[in-house]
Amino acid sequence: MALQQDLGYFRSGLLRRIGSEKVLPPVSTAQPSHTSRLDVLIYSEDTRDLGHLHDELEARCCFAKNAPSYEHAKRWVLQRKDAPPAAVLINLAGNTCQRDSGAMRLYRMIRQGNPVVNAKERFGGWGLDVPIAFILPHEHRQELEDQLADLEIFPDMFFIKPYTIDVLYKRLRAFVEQRRTKNFSKDNESDDHTVTVGGVLISPQHFLAAINDEVLALTETEFKFLHVMVSRSDKLFVSFEELAYNVLDWKLPDGWEKAHELEKESIRNLLKAHKANLAKKLKPYEKWVVIKSVSGRGYRLATVEDDDTQQVTPVEFTCLVLHKSSKEYAHLSAQHADRLGLYKDNLSIGSGDCDIIIPHPAISRVHAQMIKKEEAGWHICDIGTHGNGSTNGTHLYRDGQRWEIPIGQDASVDLTHGDLIEFAPQILYRFETTA
Repeated sequence: MALQQDLGYFRSGLLRRIGSEKVLPPVSTAQPSHTSRLDVLIYSEDTRDLGHLHDELEARCCFAKNAPSYEHAKRWVLQRKDAPPAAVLINLAGNTCQRDSGAMRLYRMIRQGNPVVNAKERFGGWGLDVPIAFILPHEHRQELEDQLADLEIFPDMFFIKPYTIDVLYKRLRAFVEQRRTKNFSKDNESDDHTVTVGGVLISPQHFLAAINDEVLALTETEFKFLHVMVSRSDKLFVSFEELAYNVLDWKLPDGWEKAHELEKESIRNLLKAHKANLAKKLKPYEKWVVIKSVSGRGYRLATVEDDDTQQVTPVEFTCLVLHKSSKEYAHLSAQHADRLGLYKDNLSIGSGDCDIIIPHPAISRVHAQMIKKEEAGWHICDIGTHGNGSTNGTHLYRDGQRWEIPIGQDASVDLTHGDLIEFAPQILYRFETTA
């Protein structure tokens, strides 16, 4: 009855009478306790990996239960249905995952239960209360992530092999402890903190999201993802670190820059999976709201303030827009880098540790540099990893002519709206600015 009243409240045309204060409920900062043993179910059809994980976790004060097959896992889950583990680890081997495979069946059983006639095997599931982490081989990571998304399998966490067992253990324990101690609403029962942007409304108190008076059916994680994006819609983008903290309950004590690369990769992959699922539910409303990627940085929200315009608000900052790319780049681009925001006045571009990352082998680790000069606008120059020029050079297309961009800031070339920049053969970005 209460839910029906809430739905009626949102659909009755009273949406715009709610306040629009952009405040997120506070995130718990409780420190994890390391005194209790972590109870973990490990599923792996590769017995060698299974034994290794079991021994390493047991050595770190975990109670690890091995499950080499779905039937083993099922029996254990049914025995423990009233006493769930702290977490479940599912190790995937090979490059395919089928809907009826043991790993997928175990995931669905934990999330949705086992509704069978036999009372002994009947199980209501643990829902989202038990975090599930998938371990993927690096060489097949992209294929498996895509297959999991197609099967609507969205684990709480990814670990990519090869990984260090210490990173896996610490990350898993921190996630479990944060979930145990997090209080989602008790401290904010009297405050709605409703957020409205354009036709989008988020109400944490009612745990409801609506677009143009239509209520969305979202999971808890999808709701938090959209809440953060709408609350931070005045920013150029929302960083991976901020999303990890507010959406995944994943705290980085030393910040994003000092985090281990495997940990950052896990965060990016997990956010990508949740964003893909949320995007499917936002698809009917893409004229009003779209969540877009900002390569190597995070995500940004595009909305319309006037429902009658029927189009997404154009970009309000200078950026590079993907014009043409090779098949290899499309395969390697984990971030779907269709738009690279120029978010500060001096940026390095390359395939390595740069401000803007283009993950392609033809791009040098430090390839080029873009500089915004006072009263002179944006300029670009070729740099190279050692300052002697990039391997394939940087070229500019303007008025039907192709120019080679010189090396060094002193020889930088000015850019105008619509210029095409070629960082490597068949990898071109169009320079766009609203200035």
